[in-house]
Amino acid sequence: MFETGGCASLLIQIAELNAIIQDYQGEPGLLPSKLEEYSLCLKQLVAQKDGLLAQDGTPIEVAVEMLRRIDEGDNPDAFTSAVFRSSLAANQACKGKVEAVRDLRTAVHARFKTAFPEEMQRYDRLRQRTADPNVA
Repeated sequence: MFETGGCASLLIQIAELNAIIQDYQGEPGLLPSKLEEYSLCLKQLVAQKDGLLAQDGTPIEVAVEMLRRIDEGDNPDAFTSAVFRSSLAANQACKGKVEAVRDLRTAVHARFKTAFPEEMQRYDRLRQRTADPNVA
């Protein structure tokens, strides 16, 4: 399971590295040892990442765009709301296209019925037979 202490440890390592780099006086072993600790901490965190599972056992996925917006100081709820609105708009556009295709099919069917009445009767009978398997 994922340990939140890994994240806290990483943040502490980053703060320590920042302080060391700010005040670096050329001490021979301090910076490389802290970088090694930081590297190990990152490796442990990456190893724990694969253990992130939801209650139903599926892996947890995080939207990278949401993380980017949070880093920029945006509200995650605003991001979720924007994604929902854009999904709703895309859904409405898709529904409109489906409805347009249905209308086109109905119009073509009506025009074919007037232009080719015998063929369309056979077509309609064939469709009824294939649509209902109980019809002989």
